[in-house]
Amino acid sequence: MKVMGATLLATILCVPVYAAEAPQAKPAPVKADTLFNQADKNHDGKLDPQEFEVYKKLQEERLIAQIKQRIDSMQFSSFDKDGDKFITKDELKAARMEAQQKMMQNIRNRQQLQIKSVTSTPASAPAATDSSKK
Repeated sequence: MKVMGATLLATILCVPVYAAEAPQAKPAPVKADTLFNQADKNHDGKLDPQEFEVYKKLQEERLIAQIKQRIDSMQFSSFDKDGDKFITKDELKAARMEAQQKMMQNIRNRQQLQIKSVTSTPASAPAATDSSKK
């Protein structure tokens, strides 16, 4: 049971990395407005507590469908590194480590982009003054 749980966890951790490598047919995205409209049963433009529960359920179903799509698109060959038509524990561990490294690199890249956008503001821009203090 422990091995099965570890295997499932490793698979879930690797889903975003290996799903990105597999060719995918992109479904039409479900927009938040669409979910809102589906949940807004009385069409008053607002969600009451019961409608909000429906909205959360629709959102959850959408996210689960996206995860399932990613899992379905995973390629066996992405895990079977030696091509022997079997996935060993070591190959699964290596795939998990590779996924973690890619995830960390993506996080670092995002952080660098955020830092660049903050530091790239023009230094010659006039500072905002509070005219109420005068």
